[in-house]
Amino acid sequence: MSIVTNIIINVISLDFGEDAKLKEINSYLEQRGYKPLVSLDDDSLPKGWYGGNKFLEADLYCGAFNKLNLDEFILHITSLSWEGPSLVQAMVQEQDDLGFRIIEIINKNWEQA
Repeated sequence: MSIVTNIIINVISLDFGEDAKLKEINSYLEQRGYKPLVSLDDDSLPKGWYGGNKFLEADLYCGAFNKLNLDEFILHITSLSWEGPSLVQAMVQEQDDLGFRIIEIINKNWEQA
């Protein structure tokens, strides 16, 4: 039986180190037997494949996961050491949810100098 969790991740960061953090997130997923999150702006996709008449101005990554431990996944994202002020939004729709909910993860490890 499938228990699917749909996830869209939006990384808003001023440190421009999100590529390394996404690699850490994807490594976490791959260690558990899942395929990695994919950028909606991935080079393997046609440029501007989505609707509208402009290019996306958000770094969005998505995936659908069977039997994902969502609490553990969110804890992993929260535990990452972001270099600067960051906000990660995880838009989540679990198996029986009618719509998505937003989980905002503010970088708690960053302190202003």
